[in-house]
Amino acid sequence: MVSLTKLLVQNRGNLSRLLANDKDQLVVKWVLVLSYQRTGSTFITSMFNDPDAVFYIYEPLDPLYSAMYGIRDGWAVPSDIFNNRNGSLRSLPETEQSAITWTMERIFTCNMASLPLAILAHKFWSVFNLQMTHTRKYITCLNLRNLTVSTILQSCQKFIQRRCGFRFGKNSIQNKFCREVLWGDNLDTETDHYLPNCNKYRGSLSNVTLPTDFKKYFQCLIDVEPTLTKCASNYLDKPCKQKKLRVIKTVRANMRSAELLLKSYQYLYLIHLYRDPRGVIKSRLKADWSRGLVNRPSAAYEAQLYCSPVLNDIRQRIHLEHEGHSNRIKEIIYDDFVQKPLLSVLNSYHFLGKQPSIHVNRYYRGTGCQSLSNKTQCRSTKWIKTLKQENISAINS
Repeated sequence: MVSLTKLLVQNRGNLSRLLANDKDQLVVKWVLVLSYQRTGSTFITSMFNDPDAVFYIYEPLDPLYSAMYGIRDGWAVPSDIFNNRNGSLRSLPETEQSAITWTMERIFTCNMASLPLAILAHKFWSVFNLQMTHTRKYITCLNLRNLTVSTILQSCQKFIQRRCGFRFGKNSIQNKFCREVLWGDNLDTETDHYLPNCNKYRGSLSNVTLPTDFKKYFQCLIDVEPTLTKCASNYLDKPCKQKKLRVIKTVRANMRSAELLLKSYQYLYLIHLYRDPRGVIKSRLKADWSRGLVNRPSAAYEAQLYCSPVLNDIRQRIHLEHEGHSNRIKEIIYDDFVQKPLLSVLNSYHFLGKQPSIHVNRYYRGTGCQSLSNKTQCRSTKWIKTLKQENISAINS
């Protein structure tokens, strides 16, 4: 199997040609916001939901996991991605790690029309259109051609649901089998050394040996390919190329993915965002919908699931800073950010050499803890009144 480093080297020429379309590439900046579930990342990264100045994509890796493993959209829970069923830290397979990097590169280079059809058909484009308002024209484009983004993928996945399952992590044998079919690791073309099968099978299935249900799945996607790619080219890629600040926020990547991009592209900036574990655990215990197969209603156990990946990422981030990348890495702790959000936003934009718009300033004005009355508790410390002392002690230990 091709190593991750070699993979990036092989693709660099292709990506450079893509980037050459930006005549002033030197002023274009990519921002990867690496965070964790229930850490307030949606509130903080709202500073990038500015369609006039920023191309912002919110959680694009859930669609990737649907495309790669054939699972239903929305069921790649971060806890199941980063933890084994026994609670230990999961090491992402190289195929998975490479796919994460590959997908984010395609977004940053404004080449989303070449993403797997299963990603373009994923309902996340409509579910999160409040977070990424610039994608609404993509949804409208599909609707005008009688395609509903909330149901396209599900209508195709019905052919493979029995084989691939409903969610990630429930059956490792199913996951491995479907990944090998949907996202093979031995694909090779003149233009890309790591194309997913969703692209490989575009156009014809006549010479492909696959179980009938997978053929039906691919054919279902191929039938809508012209519309998906045309709408993506016009309403995702074109707007993206017009923006000099391109941002991805995800809770489904780790510091290894950030490292690969950081070392390969001098215009990529990393924001590492996390939160006091007591606030995170209080939120996770309350939000049943956010739990994975590995989660349990135990504060101590949830603290382990949260802290292990975070500490691992912090160690790797510090190593990257010592290697000379500190000028492109910024740490944001949610609990500090919400004390003075507007000042924190200004500092974040200054880190990128940019200025926030009036729209962004207006959104954060008056939201800080110091702007609230004494009777209103700061959102970062609500856990103090609602989390039991025994749970706090368990988390602290």
